Amino acid sequence: MVRGIVAALGVASVVVGIPSSSAATSCSRTPTVGLEPRVEGAEGRYLLSVPARLRGRAPLLVALHGNPGAPEQEAASWGWESVAPGFIVAYPSRTVHSTSEDTLPQMWDWSRGSRDVKLVLAIIRSIATTYCVDPARIHVTGTSGGAYMAQRLACDAADVVASIGEYAGGRPDVGYQTWGPARAGACTPSRPMPVIMFHGTADTNVPLGHGRSAMYLWGELGGCRASATTRFADGSLTRLAPCRDGVEVVWREYDGDDHFTAAMRHGDEIRRMQLAFFERHRRPVR
Repeated sequence: MVRGIVAALGVASVVVGIPSSSAATSCSRTPTVGLEPRVEGAEGRYLLSVPARLRGRAPLLVALHGNPGAPEQEAASWGWESVAPGFIVAYPSRTVHSTSEDTLPQMWDWSRGSRDVKLVLAIIRSIATTYCVDPARIHVTGTSGGAYMAQRLACDAADVVASIGEYAGGRPDVGYQTWGPARAGACTPSRPMPVIMFHGTADTNVPLGHGRSAMYLWGELGGCRASATTRFADGSLTRLAPCRDGVEVVWREYDGDDHFTAAMRHGDEIRRMQLAFFERHRRPVR
């Protein structure tokens, strides 16, 4: 069960600054004491968990909070550092904004190439150049506004991100719904992206149709040629496959659940399915 769902859910083979698995001979495996606060430049902060007894290079999971929200809320809601002990886990956020047209500090701007995209990528680079991160296994997950942001990272940084999971988001390329400037911009990933998505059918914050539209977007971008749907007592699961390059798009919806209750009632399954999905999908690294 999710522990305290957030109140407002709402390149090349070596990326610059991110070492390949064979590039750097030294990297830190020093564990953190729980979730440790870190800062990134003048605009960002994040909570970081590095587990004890890491062997080799570890996968990195970046978890993005909803709009408005905070890293502490996302950590309390999903507890990725507890359920994914072999992962380095980071919960980022932005702390400042510069103009009246910009989004608030607790809300992500998932516009194409936005400052927030650059900030999250800077946090990923900072972690990956310090700790023993496997560059082929950098995954992003997000909730609501963080789900949009996770998808934007898949759009803009497919040369960094291996795969994404998201909960209760919509298409990242069609603008905002009730906040911020509608300037999202096109989604043009440099390669097909594996995506797993979750949504409640009674969601009124991000309507079901918005989520399904995002699923079809990723299926189209991935060149998926078929779909199969399995019904369950609590909803259904749709898998778009086969797709190019071994990619798959997975969509799980929960009958009668809204923006909050799907996570509250099905959090264990959502986390378990995402972790299994991340294990199946690695970014090609030469």
